Amino acid sequence: MARRVRATRARSPSRASGAETSAVPCRPAVVPSPESRGTAVGLHLPSFASKVRRCREMFGETTEQLSAATGIDLPSILDLEEAIREPTGDQVLILADHFRCDFKFFISNEEQPPIERTEKLFRAYDKELSSSDRWAIQEFLFLCENEALVLSELERPPPISFRPTARDTLLKRQGGAVAQELRDTLGYSATEVPEVFSDLRRLGIHVFRRRLENRNISGLFLDHPEAGPCVLVNYVEDVYRQRFTAAHEAAHALFDRDAEYVVSFWRGGDLREVRANAFAGSFLIPPELIARCPRVEWTEERLSGLAEQLGVNVKVLLIALERDGRISKQDRRRFEEVTLPSQTKEDPELPASLSPKGRKRREELLERGISDFYAHACFEARTRGIISAARLAEMLLVDSAELRELGDLFGARGL
Repeated sequence: MARRVRATRARSPSRASGAETSAVPCRPAVVPSPESRGTAVGLHLPSFASKVRRCREMFGETTEQLSAATGIDLPSILDLEEAIREPTGDQVLILADHFRCDFKFFISNEEQPPIERTEKLFRAYDKELSSSDRWAIQEFLFLCENEALVLSELERPPPISFRPTARDTLLKRQGGAVAQELRDTLGYSATEVPEVFSDLRRLGIHVFRRRLENRNISGLFLDHPEAGPCVLVNYVEDVYRQRFTAAHEAAHALFDRDAEYVVSFWRGGDLREVRANAFAGSFLIPPELIARCPRVEWTEERLSGLAEQLGVNVKVLLIALERDGRISKQDRRRFEEVTLPSQTKEDPELPASLSPKGRKRREELLERGISDFYAHACFEARTRGIISAARLAEMLLVDSAELRELGDLFGARGL
């Protein structure tokens, strides 16, 4: 249920640890099914060899590192990359697990799989993406693929159909107008606070929060050939900033799908970013809400109280007030350093009812992208017999020993 803001009265204020990802991350062990053991039949060796080599190079791994990470001996890795020998079924599954992709990618003869787009993304941002961030992005896309599959199998209601109609030669105005169209489509009144992460999912956008090493990246949008629009929000910042980033990336999903992918930086200034910022600002703080605010002298206390109600940082509120002529540029600059205490910022996916231990574990999972929405969908798929326990563990990025603990955490039984 969306929160409502009392625009007529601003209340006074009542007053995250980084999970590192190594260059060769630890993965849950693959237990091949009996029918997968032995030689992979009908394989086009040159294509397979090229895919293994491209994947390895995409993540900056050496053949020695790939061997150490997968347990496949180095001579076999070299032979596989040179198309000298056919892989066994076990090796195909192990490589697919290591590179976080469907094993069918390796055994098909398709030359333009979904990973092609990831490869282009990594090439375009070669200097900005560390090895650990590349692995994080690949795991994020793995989660998007899983979520698309699970939601389809669970036969969930189709996403809300939304096609922007607002057109304006000034992209900044267009962003604001489309934001209002979307609020209307989602049924929000002027004073209701959007549930941003839920709203993106209602639109059919796969949204995951994931900690990236590069703090300058706020988020990214990628139009996955199979899963559809996917949004990653950098978990490195506070939840209010993450809400803004999610709305910002939603704008890219609505306006920029022809670009295939967009990486957003905190200080990005091209026209697409300007439009996305305008969209996010108007979606979170619509002009009608500002119009209903009383004409008062703004103070730190008033600004902090209203920002807290809206679930935004003070700087975002100041931009909206200046946008609608309710504060001068000079006053905006004067209050720019006002911040909200971190303990007042409620995370919608970390309910207050959690125990300290449960909260810490949920935070660790969110840093890796495992949202409450995604976890419950995966557990439901397991309960209904759609996926196996082994597949569930793989989808949740854990091993079988951790699976029962996660089941208890998310209230799933009978695993």
